[in-house]
Amino acid sequence: MTRLLVLLALLAGCDNGTFKDCAVACTATTGCPDGFSCGTEGVCRIGGAAGSCRDVLDDAMRDDAAPCTEVCEPQEFEIGQDNVKSIALDATHVYWTNEGADTVMRRTKVGGTAEIVAMTQDGASDVVVDDTHIYWTSFMIGTVMRRSKAFDPVETVATNQLSANGIAIDGTHVYWANQTGNNVMRRIKTLASVAQSVSTALHDGASRVAVDGTHVYWTSLNADTVVRRAKTLATAEEPIASVQDGARGIALDATTVYWTTEDSDTVQKKPLAGGTPQPVATGQDGARTIVLDGNTIFWTNRDGDSVMRGTKDGATAPVPIATAQDGADGLAIDATHLYWSARNVDKLMRISRCACGF
Repeated sequence: MTRLLVLLALLAGCDNGTFKDCAVACTATTGCPDGFSCGTEGVCRIGGAAGSCRDVLDDAMRDDAAPCTEVCEPQEFEIGQDNVKSIALDATHVYWTNEGADTVMRRTKVGGTAEIVAMTQDGASDVVVDDTHIYWTSFMIGTVMRRSKAFDPVETVATNQLSANGIAIDGTHVYWANQTGNNVMRRIKTLASVAQSVSTALHDGASRVAVDGTHVYWTSLNADTVVRRAKTLATAEEPIASVQDGARGIALDATTVYWTTEDSDTVQKKPLAGGTPQPVATGQDGARTIVLDGNTIFWTNRDGDSVMRGTKDGATAPVPIATAQDGADGLAIDATHLYWSARNVDKLMRISRCACGF
């Protein structure tokens, strides 16, 4: 219906001087004005036009959209925190961990006062959310915990882990990496059974975890590797890449796995179907957390105090989204903003996508 309304609006003037691409239906016999021809979609196309009429109408709707009222500058979303490490988003809230204050926090995206999700979470590390719960790890005390978004009592997912760090979820399980335990674990979300090991070998410095429909993927900070295993646990672990100096952040799309190498300052990728790792970006400075959006990759450089943007194919040189972000680390994106943590100055930051054009 929206496209129909746009089409009718474009029909408002049909003389040759105001005639527009894709504006009027035609047939081979009715023809079009000079400079136009009847296209395969049954509408008049201007000479040399590229793309489909759907593209043209989508562009028209974007042109008619409300103008962006924000500016393309980093904005303080929340200050006065304590070593903000990890960030997660849902439709209404931003969630984060304060590794220094041992807390898990949340605040609505539109403003208001930050709420404490949980206290005394010694070394609160990584956080993720689903429709009903907030899950997090605590590095110093080796726990995996959760709390409902309705703020029912905090529940224990796992204890006696060794430096629980990266965390991921799917529809049925919670997955996490134990950095000094050198392994990857999971537990069913119903908590009906005990935690079980995903990894079979020791993975020195197991760091971050990602999941897709069939596999669990993880990086190992000290072993310098990227590894995966089928969720069925019926097959052996598969190496994705080795000699990845300080392999840290990890993210997936439908065809490719991407990761950062904190010590060799790169962003890498490899097709899920196999092949050779390829650099997406080099010459970074402590490349840390990575997120994907369409054909774009974003990552933080913790040592370089920057938030970067590049393309998945690596054909375009990376550009900074923000600089002078002291200890940039956690990273998350939604339809309107990119969020990150500036750990060394205890801030949660964000920048407008519409204002910056990405």
